[in-house]
Amino acid sequence: MIVCIGESLIDVVDGENHVGGCPLNVALAASRLGASVALFSKISQDSMGRLILETLIDNCIMFDPPMCSSHLPTMKGHAVVDENGCASYKFDWEGSATVSFTHKELENAFSVMTDIDFVMTGSLGTVLPPGCDEIFPAISTIEPKPVVFYDPNVRPAVIACMEDFGRKMLEYTAKSDIVKVSDDDLALVYGSKDAYAALNGFKVFCKDNNVHLIVTKGSKGSTWFAPSFTVDVPAAEAKDVVDTIGCGDTFDGAILMQLQKMKDDMNLPSSTPRAVLDSLGPEDVRRMLVFASKASALNCLEKGCNPPRLVDVMSCQTT
Repeated sequence: MIVCIGESLIDVVDGENHVGGCPLNVALAASRLGASVALFSKISQDSMGRLILETLIDNCIMFDPPMCSSHLPTMKGHAVVDENGCASYKFDWEGSATVSFTHKELENAFSVMTDIDFVMTGSLGTVLPPGCDEIFPAISTIEPKPVVFYDPNVRPAVIACMEDFGRKMLEYTAKSDIVKVSDDDLALVYGSKDAYAALNGFKVFCKDNNVHLIVTKGSKGSTWFAPSFTVDVPAAEAKDVVDTIGCGDTFDGAILMQLQKMKDDMNLPSSTPRAVLDSLGPEDVRRMLVFASKASALNCLEKGCNPPRLVDVMSCQTT
């Protein structure tokens, strides 16, 4: 079981409402690709919250009913898409249901799931108060310990001090097993003047903490820095791009789905999900990155986050 934790919201793109939020998008991608997935997110009773719940139900994503009855409003993200299909955001988040979850609510949600192998979190959920301080302490209570996948998904619009955020990012990285960042994330956190030094420093930090680091670089492909090897793959070609909303989230979901499948195929006991990571070799990683890159490219073909189905990725001939 994959559990995604954090925000679910409504992205407003060209005046149209689209269900979104990084953890929800990751859950959506992983589920459409065939994984068993749950989303633990605080969801409003308002009309937009009902739209979010309908999306979860329609896509076979499990959720915790007690967390889905908030009287607070749903968060909105206002996306502006440039000529290259890249989006920038502003968020109406203060006082929203999305950021109001508590440590106890998450623990209660975990208690009804007995087979949590992988936990994904990051983005707004780990930045916006008061919920941002609840997620990692709650994750630490899960037994047996799952593999923790962290995606900072840096959003400058909600970060008051990037230096403070950088320190928090390192704290959360040290508590994780896999971290996925984009090269844009690293440039925002550490500055773009010396990208090599920023990447190298973060890479060393991950290796010292036995953390697998995945760096996505848009059209330049992606790199997986395992503790003992490195794999680069080119990006899958994306023709007729509408926008890139949810591309990174789709990438995350595709990686998590493949890790869950590997664990199932290896018939590992629920107490040892980390053994999947420890067993990975360069060819395993290359295959996963190629698959995730294809899924991410296919997501670009429609407005908003709309991850592909497994059959679409398997029939995709781009490399």
